[in-house]
Amino acid sequence: MHDALFKQQERLGLKSWSEFASASGVKDVTLFATCVNDISQIDRVVAGKALGKKLDIQGTPTLLINGWKLGGSPDSQELSRMVKAILVSKS
Repeated sequence: MHDALFKQQERLGLKSWSEFASASGVKDVTLFATCVNDISQIDRVVAGKALGKKLDIQGTPTLLINGWKLGGSPDSQELSRMVKAILVSKS
């Protein structure tokens, strides 16, 4: 379903989540709708957004490693360099 959402971003808000789910092959659209309407995790989402604002996170993905902030997805070489630099600084 995430592929359909990314491919049809211009339809977000115009097409219901259940329509996206059904068109994406979600087997139990009723269960999906129940999940979408479940408000039990709203506090966690609000807390996560507040933390992101506090840390000045501008978008996703953002990677935080030992005080370093990297916006975007690092490739394996970049991630390896970051980890090695952190390990060197601890020795």
